[in-house]
Amino acid sequence: MKYFITFLVCISLVSCSQNSVKPQSSGNISVPLSYNYYTFDNQKSANIPSDDVVLIFPIIPGDVFGKPTQPILHMAPVLKGSNKFTLELPANADDLALPLNNPDLKIEPSDTKLMRLATFHIYPERDNSIGGGGFINNTDKNNIILLYFSQAATLSGAVSSSSEVYLYDIKATSPGWHWINIEEQTEGVYLLQTYKDSIEDIEFTALVAE
Repeated sequence: MKYFITFLVCISLVSCSQNSVKPQSSGNISVPLSYNYYTFDNQKSANIPSDDVVLIFPIIPGDVFGKPTQPILHMAPVLKGSNKFTLELPANADDLALPLNNPDLKIEPSDTKLMRLATFHIYPERDNSIGGGGFINNTDKNNIILLYFSQAATLSGAVSSSSEVYLYDIKATSPGWHWINIEEQTEGVYLLQTYKDSIEDIEFTALVAE
């Protein structure tokens, strides 16, 4: 439980197609994924820690970017020498998602609730050691995020952040979890669209400094 407590302290300081995650008969979704260590410019890192690692997945309700909150939907311990884990999430998370809370974006139908799965990793053998994470397409190195929609919906608009602009053209064709691709169009301009490639190309990135 030590790493769970450490995460709660740190987190307060942290500002039915192939692109959707299919529910299992238990009412949860379960998808096998791999993970790897990447630098902050999306290159695989040679700096691979020897410790066990735990992948942590809290939520960002009502928006795509923002401060993650409880509950932690899933924690996936990964032992030394392994790069495989299973992501398990509730198929129906309407009670955790919130209406859109971003004036620069438009969601239709307007009563749709949404939520992003946030991504971190920690080392339980170390004290106060929490790192960032994410999902990546290991073929083209585009960043991938996982969004939950309470119903079929579209999400559109443009959001500026410092020197970057994010354009939204997302079509969720069913309620549930959907992978979203983030592709750079020109320098500093990124387009978010529903992911269309194979889920087998997606892996978790544990971000480390070189």
